[in-house]
Amino acid sequence: MKKGSFSNLNQILVYFFLFGFLSISYAQEAVPFTPRLEGDSFEVRGDIIFVGNNILNRATQANPAQANDPYNGTQDNNALWMEYIDIDGDPSTFSSSSASLNIADPSCSQVRYAGLYWAATYPNERSTNANAPFTGTPRIEDWNQIKFRTPGGTYVDLVADTSPDPAGEEDDIIFDGYNYTNINNSFKDSPYICYKNVTNLVRSNTNPNGEYTVANVRATKGRRNGSSSAGWVLVVIYENPNETGKFISTFDGYAGLSSAVGAVDVNVNGFRTLPTPFPVRARIGVGALEGDIGITNDRFLIKANSNATYTTLSTGFNPANNFFNSTITTNGLQVPTRNPYGTNTLGLDLDILNLNNPTNSVIPNGETGATLRFTSTGDGYGSFLATFSVEIIEPEILLEKRVEDIAGNDITGLGVTLGQQLDYILSFQNRGNDDAINYTIRDVLPTNVTLIPGNLVLPPGVTYVFDAPSNTITFTIPNNLIEIGDPISTIRMRVRVAENCFDFVDACTDIIQNLAYSTYRGFFNSATITDDPSVSEFDNCGFVTPGATNFLLDDLSDCDFSRTVQLCGANVLLDSGDNFDDYIWYRDVNENRVIDAGDLVLNDGNPDNDLSTLLVTQPGIYIVDKIVADPCKGFQEIITVIPFGATQINPIIGLINDPTNTVEGEVVSCSVDGDLLPKIFLCGLND
Repeated sequence: MKKGSFSNLNQILVYFFLFGFLSISYAQEAVPFTPRLEGDSFEVRGDIIFVGNNILNRATQANPAQANDPYNGTQDNNALWMEYIDIDGDPSTFSSSSASLNIADPSCSQVRYAGLYWAATYPNERSTNANAPFTGTPRIEDWNQIKFRTPGGTYVDLVADTSPDPAGEEDDIIFDGYNYTNINNSFKDSPYICYKNVTNLVRSNTNPNGEYTVANVRATKGRRNGSSSAGWVLVVIYENPNETGKFISTFDGYAGLSSAVGAVDVNVNGFRTLPTPFPVRARIGVGALEGDIGITNDRFLIKANSNATYTTLSTGFNPANNFFNSTITTNGLQVPTRNPYGTNTLGLDLDILNLNNPTNSVIPNGETGATLRFTSTGDGYGSFLATFSVEIIEPEILLEKRVEDIAGNDITGLGVTLGQQLDYILSFQNRGNDDAINYTIRDVLPTNVTLIPGNLVLPPGVTYVFDAPSNTITFTIPNNLIEIGDPISTIRMRVRVAENCFDFVDACTDIIQNLAYSTYRGFFNSATITDDPSVSEFDNCGFVTPGATNFLLDDLSDCDFSRTVQLCGANVLLDSGDNFDDYIWYRDVNENRVIDAGDLVLNDGNPDNDLSTLLVTQPGIYIVDKIVADPCKGFQEIITVIPFGATQINPIIGLINDPTNTVEGEVVSCSVDGDLLPKIFLCGLND
């Protein structure tokens, strides 16, 4: 399905792939570049990494296995005999190659997004005529199906198609040049590009580092007068609380460029770089098929929105006039952790580079957008993915909420008793690289606790407003407590747990849950962060445990959930606590107030579509067994139904017989059963 999303993420990943071909006399954007990530971009403390390899290599017709040997020569793929690399020793695969992920600090890093692209030129399965590139055996139509293996795992089958997908499992056929009919009935060299979100597979390992293998990628083999190349790239976005905040965007589509003058632009907007005088640091990733080592004048450029001209990008292995030259590099160095590891990948470029930004001249301070540009006046290639990552300025207030007893002992998550007094502890600190301003904390207290206002302990300058109907307390924090480098500040407020058992009659009210919410903005970064929830703890790396502070009541088992209901008329509706998973109603036949073998299971047909209610027509004792999944607790309610008038006198009779009131009437006896029947006399318009 086109364009994927994360989980929850919240979370992120960047891919860059360029897909190329020879002798193209045009620049054609067959599929416009659009954002891949949900929300177009992602902000995360962490970084991006590419993991990938070529899967087609030089060989000879007599010795196709030579493709497994790394190629370090200087020839282009156009003049070589090409065969599949197949390094896994698995007879069920016909092509395979591998590469390793190496996050520097895996113990304090979490993968937030991982996406896999595979691509190849594929007009036929095998070329049989070097002078007629489209002559050969027909291509096999399973090119959208591959195998993927994570470190220590087994192969998983992946399929890319255009059908809708669940969140986190997106796949996509981005382009199929063989069936692209806008240009000469087929796109030059018939490239295809497929995508699969593999975040869940990569995150299945506690430590994501290790060797990843992709198999059964199809491409044209043999010798052709044109390009024959294939490869794959896994782009990983990870989070590490100890790294700086980044704005990351990924885009994919398909555009072919060649010796004709032409350019394809990818716009990146929505970030804000650091203010003066801080250095602006950006990272750009790119991948390409069919960029040749021996054909020059293909270029990769960038321009900030506030600049007038483009800057040509380059590294030690990616010259300015031949950026796409069949290399796999990170920060200007070849990536050796691949099998096979060849310095010439014969048509695949995967490159991540740190932007050379002297005196912030390429991307200035306070910038909010940029454009990436692909051009060529020599080599032919095709781009299908671009990524951009820039260090941003933003405040980051971490709000922690914990619970202590009045003696100061931390009891977060532990049991308490009815009527017990507790202290909520709110701790906050700005860990970002921008001062925060206009900070408020909104704490919606649970319905089963009551605030004791006289026991609040506040940092200097903090004020609050309490709204009793909604049980909400809002704190206003002065700016001098949330600047960069300020220490942790703490708010302490005392509450009392409800004392009435029936305050806990609904499902899961035995778990007292509470969140506080932060709203603020930065001094330089004006974007407002609204209702950012508190956390219950931090680990040694700085990762937070999201969710509410909660603690279970110990003594609900001693509560007596019994009550009496009067039957007045033909029936009465019994109503028990809400939101349980299931309800089983019983008629307590022997009236021992315990469910036993002689009791009747009741079912009124559920006319109101509410299992928590039961319509009864007879007096008696009724028991409802309320069932709910852990960690909530199920329990029983006992409801005694008595006839109206059995235990009290009709209040109208009392009014008539009371000489001190003004109600006029008389009391007579019913001729059928002798019950007393009051009559009220009304006289006048206003009586």
